Formats: sequence, C-alpha cells, structure tokens
Amino acid sequence: MAEKDAKFGAVLPSFDEGNYRIYDVSLAIGFCLCFTVGLPGNILALKYFLSKTKRSLSTHLYTATCCIDTCSSVAISLPIAAVLFNQRNLGVMAHPILCSSWFLLFLFLQQMSMFLVLLMALSRTLAIIYPFYRLNKRAVLLSIPGYTGYWITWALLKFHSAKPTFHTKLNPFCILRSDDALVGLVYDINYWCTTG
Repeated sequence: MAEKDAKFGAVLPSFDEGNYRIYDVSLAIGFCLCFTVGLPGNILALKYFLSKTKRSLSTHLYTATCCIDTCSSVAISLPIAAVLFNQRNLGVMAHPILCSSWFLLFLFLQQMSMFLVLLMALSRTLAIIYPFYRLNKRAVLLSIPGYTGYWITWALLKFHSAKPTFHTKLNPFCILRSDDALVGLVYDINYWCTTG
C-alpha cells in the first residue's frame, strides 16, 4: 500500500522491508568502503600537504579540502552505514541533540567541500586565462572563514526553532525542519544557489 507524504501530499512508493534490506546493506557496504579507502587516503594526502615547506595557494586549498574530506569520511559514512546495517534504527542517533548536530555537520561538510572545489576551480581558471596575474592568496584564504560565517548565519536563521524529524521507513536519516515557511523557502533558495 502506498503512503502519502504529510508535508507535500505526494504518494510515496510502498515500503517492503525485504526488498529494501538488500539495498540498505549494499549502501552500507558502499559507505564502509568509502570510509576504508577515504580516511587513509585523505590522511596521507593531508600529511603530504602539511609537510611541504613552500605553501602556495593550491597547497592551502588542498590542505583544507583534505581536512573536510577526512571529517566527511568519519562523520558521514560511519553513522549512515550504522543506521542502514541496523535495519534503519537510529540507535544513539535518536537523541535530539546528537541528531541535530549530525544533520548540521552533514550540511556544513557538504557545502564547504563544494565551496573549496569552487575556489580551486576559480583559481586555476584565472591562472590559465591570466597567466601573469597573481591572485591575492590572503583574500582567497579569508573567503573560507567568511563562507563559514555566512553558512552559520543561514543555519541559525533556519534552524533556531527547528525540531529534529526522525527517519521514516523511506528516509533512514534524521533531519531538521523549520516551522517557518518563509525562512525555510529563503534558506532553500540560498542552499540551491550556493550548492549549484
């Protein structure tokens, strides 16, 4: 029997425990592989970039990207894999503060990773188009804490009164939803603009 989504009224596909279990285990194994390969790889790359004596702009950006990706390997892959292996039971992630913190950390790591890739792409593009132009390394690096502050401001605006919404059978993750529709809409537009 199909379910109806409470917020949007959309008809959701029926949930059959047996059929979804194989997908859950496959996804969980994929997340474990991402963790197993991603964590050592990012730590080795981070060690390499930190050992360089000449710190160019690209070295700083790669170092920041390795830090974000290392955190993503631990903070995102393991909790999701644990929930999927545990038949979509949140376990310790069911605590409202832990759930809310994880969701905000997930969003931050996701958006910061994209922002750092954007900075690398822009700096390389400018270096190719204008080979004799020197980018202001300090200004580019200051944009990272600037974007972090921008993200925190938007997160506080949307989630200051939000309560965690725990997973449903179709969504094994915990999320935060704001009750204020206008703030939620403006946040979503901002999210779509900053993540592409």
